[in-house]
Amino acid sequence: MQEPQSGWRPVLDVDDPEAATAAIRRSMPAASVESDRPDFRFHAEQYRDERLDLTRWGFRARVDGGRSTETSGVTLVVPGGGVYEWTGGDERGDQDAPFVMRHGVGYHGRSEDMHLTIVRLEQTRFDDLAAAIRGDDPRPVRFAQSLPPTREGAEHLARTVALQAAVLESRAAGSSALVAASVYRLLVVGLLESVPTEGADDRERTCRRRMLATVDRACRYIDDHAALPITVADIARHVGTSEPGLRRAFGFWRSRAPEAELERARLAGAHRDLLAAEPGDDGLIDTIAARWGHASPRRFATRYRAVYTVGPEDTLRAE
Repeated sequence: MQEPQSGWRPVLDVDDPEAATAAIRRSMPAASVESDRPDFRFHAEQYRDERLDLTRWGFRARVDGGRSTETSGVTLVVPGGGVYEWTGGDERGDQDAPFVMRHGVGYHGRSEDMHLTIVRLEQTRFDDLAAAIRGDDPRPVRFAQSLPPTREGAEHLARTVALQAAVLESRAAGSSALVAASVYRLLVVGLLESVPTEGADDRERTCRRRMLATVDRACRYIDDHAALPITVADIARHVGTSEPGLRRAFGFWRSRAPEAELERARLAGAHRDLLAAEPGDDGLIDTIAARWGHASPRRFATRYRAVYTVGPEDTLRAE
């Protein structure tokens, strides 16, 4: 991973409407800027790394944003102060809420005396992280609407972008690849949680079926190999997923961790051996417990009793 740039880079700070218009038109080719105000001012700064591009505009002017149609990447616009009105397809909004520019939709905006943050996320990296977060669905993310459907979602997105901007302003934090990756993940999670995506129901059903198949394969492997010194990493590797992916699948379908499933299988194996054993050997219970991976006879007895309601010695004595 490349180390990100440290802090924001000034791009432009002018009282020249022509220079401001040229800068704005690089993002909105048809933009027009009011040029007859004596207090006219335009300021732009930027942060960029391999995952995202953040641009902040501040202007004392009236700007007609023209039309912009997104064709690649994920673009989030966060108005801040002043007056801002926009339309995109059958949606419209104002300065009170951030919005996502959807692919193939034309947007038109009018603003006056305001600050604006534009966040552009590289599509492939966004999709890769989204797949890992949502359960390994490889399909590209497409948002079903521009606006978060709830006030809480809008506020969460705005706060997340503000946090990211503040972190990147810090020389120490902004130059840390680990910190940059962490705040980037927060932003991706915020987008996925706050704005509906296309095919979300189909993706969820597919993801659930895939997780169920993962759990079924993992349980068969655990049952067949519980007497061996296997680990969660071994189980995940066998079924073709990551450890976090395996834990998500078990959490969804079994409401427990894979370690708990492995312990269940080992207790069941010990239970079968106790039922089949002949009583008489004082060390037999400890031997069976150790055979199934239980180093502490006392802990084994406690866990066994919690599952089978009797102690291992009772099972051994049963006829």
